[in-house]
Amino acid sequence: MFSSRKIKNFLRFSLLKFIDSIATINSPTIVRKTLLLVRVDAVGDYVLFRNFIELIRKSEQYKNYRIILCGNIIWKDLAENCDSDFIDEFIWVDRKKIIRDFYYRFKTIGYINKLGVEVAIQPTYTREFYCGDAIIKASAAKEKIGSIGDMSLLSKKQKNISDRYYTELIPATSEILFEFDRNKEF
Repeated sequence: MFSSRKIKNFLRFSLLKFIDSIATINSPTIVRKTLLLVRVDAVGDYVLFRNFIELIRKSEQYKNYRIILCGNIIWKDLAENCDSDFIDEFIWVDRKKIIRDFYYRFKTIGYINKLGVEVAIQPTYTREFYCGDAIIKASAAKEKIGSIGDMSLLSKKQKNISDRYYTELIPATSEILFEFDRNKEF
């Protein structure tokens, strides 16, 4: 028999999938040389990741790209004050609202889709199905790069589904690493 928790999870999955599909119904024109960095985790994770933003901006591969950072709204002030020299546009996401507020999700997912970015990267090792992975899926990018990650916040079924959102999954060691070293590994 199905538990009420399983039914609730199934209904949430189905409803969010429906909202995402409506928000991304029109395929956008891909804008060449655009990069979406998705980093919607906590402030401490961002602080350790931001060391790599300048490297991405100055890299041979992305130096001429328009770089858009999709981040967690809780570290908005920090990012805008410290990293505006390397980021062309910021998109702020409230992680709770994107899961609970269906209109907010529709607008956010639709906006990300309409950007038509060429490349989307989510370097987060501990991915989240309903937030970061959903943003990657919505991005419509030709190239979607992420970490193979772990299953700390994903069920096996969710991981199997969301792994298919990516065109490339970067291998990662399963040993416990400090987040800075995890970013460096990626």
